[in-house]
Amino acid sequence: MDTTSCGKRFLYLTKFINKQHVFAFIPARCKSWSCSSCRRIKARVVQSFIKKNFVDEPLWLLSLTYFHKDTPELAWKGIGKTVNRLLTYAHKMNGEFKYIRIVEPHADGSWPHVHILVNKPIATTSFVKLVTSWGFGWSFHSKQISCNAGAVYLSKYLSKEWPAGTADLLRTITKTRIVSASRCLGAIFKKESEWDCIRYDEPSEHTKFYYNSIVNYLKSKGALYIISKKCCSGFIIKSDIYVSIDQISNIDEPYIWIASDTYDYEWYPDGLQQDFLNDWGRES
Repeated sequence: MDTTSCGKRFLYLTKFINKQHVFAFIPARCKSWSCSSCRRIKARVVQSFIKKNFVDEPLWLLSLTYFHKDTPELAWKGIGKTVNRLLTYAHKMNGEFKYIRIVEPHADGSWPHVHILVNKPIATTSFVKLVTSWGFGWSFHSKQISCNAGAVYLSKYLSKEWPAGTADLLRTITKTRIVSASRCLGAIFKKESEWDCIRYDEPSEHTKFYYNSIVNYLKSKGALYIISKKCCSGFIIKSDIYVSIDQISNIDEPYIWIASDTYDYEWYPDGLQQDFLNDWGRES
């Protein structure tokens, strides 16, 4: 995790799973496309989404680039509406299809362009004429591609650093969605959480404090079941006994803590929030 841009604050989360209490104290992510750490994680989510929803299907990758005739700001303001009109037209001409589209800036750092992954060859002659007449005629490409290659291509575009320029500012001002997909595919990024957030802290040293305090408290109460894992500067614990944040937060000096037993550690390169919590949250 790139802690210089993300993960400086920490969340204390709890959840009840299969008659067991789960506690997590993890770095919080801003989840912004402007953040180099979160951008890479979100790109991997998109890659998994594509592989799940387009597996074993013939796919076409379309790349649409603007004429530079107005201003970059006008292009960013209108790109969502224009692409939606094109896809609506393609639906009328070709019937239903699935797609996922992403927006990224040109190498000059100002103008946007679009990549669309679709499971039908929608680039007909009439479609290409619309692409040109609606401002995307500077460069237009369509090629057949495998599901795996399409997932890798789009995630590569999403994860790479944006060039210096005004694109990120214009994206923020115009509230342009970087990734969107067919309604039939559902949400790419789920906003709901089954975890209860109990506490929000600044210092990273609290990670060790809470981790050891909770484990020691559970041991003192005679918990019969304790599984503890630590990674990515955070921790997660499962126990048959519940421990309230108030029961461990009344220690005057959080930086003085008693080392607990050594447990098995595991490393999750995508971070706790994306992989670790999801894996534990699916248990039943």
